[in-house]
Amino acid sequence: MILTTTTGTVPFTPPWLEGTPNAPKFHLRAGSTIERGQMTAELDGPLRAAKVWSHQLQEAQLQGIEKLYADDPEYDRLVAIFSAEAGETLSEEDTALAEAVGELLVQHWPPYADLVAQMQRRRTLVPIVALTRYCTGWENVRDEQGDLIPFAADKNGMVADSALRRLQDLDLQLAGTRAFTMQFGGGEEKNSERPSSSEGGRKTSRAASPRAKGGRSRARAGKKTPA
Repeated sequence: MILTTTTGTVPFTPPWLEGTPNAPKFHLRAGSTIERGQMTAELDGPLRAAKVWSHQLQEAQLQGIEKLYADDPEYDRLVAIFSAEAGETLSEEDTALAEAVGELLVQHWPPYADLVAQMQRRRTLVPIVALTRYCTGWENVRDEQGDLIPFAADKNGMVADSALRRLQDLDLQLAGTRAFTMQFGGGEEKNSERPSSSEGGRKTSRAASPRAKGGRSRARAGKKTPA
């Protein structure tokens, strides 16, 4: 449901609890365009949790390969794997190699490691920030001990930290993610981001690749399986 008002609310209950007696229910609202901008500014600025785009990840990976694997016999194969187009399926061997190299890039190539850390911050903070801003109340919400959590708002009308900190993690993540997607018409956030997009070898879009080393071919290398 897409709200056309910033005062109306939509109830949210975890799907597996819908229809059960005394199911938890969060009341969520859609914010104004300015409020959405303020949320984005908070994530992008002080929280250092801006969205990371797939082409940024791919470019950082390829730069790391150029720097760390320039003299490796598998250089051309790695460039081909990490330059894979969206929808292109890699062989099991190439997938395993991509995962191993991706982990090494996190450890030894700071620009890529910084992007992975930024993605993790965003995954963690988006639900918290959104629920704090766009939850107007709840019913039958319980903490880890099974005790009811009274809803409380702070002086700015946001969920008080004293109430927020008692939420069970899964409730916070689910309700917060729903609150966030409501701000964008209910669509899924494309960067909310399974770790595979930052730790694997394939990305969803091609990025500007570093110059081939010593005239090496940038043609596809390694085994591929048609999508």
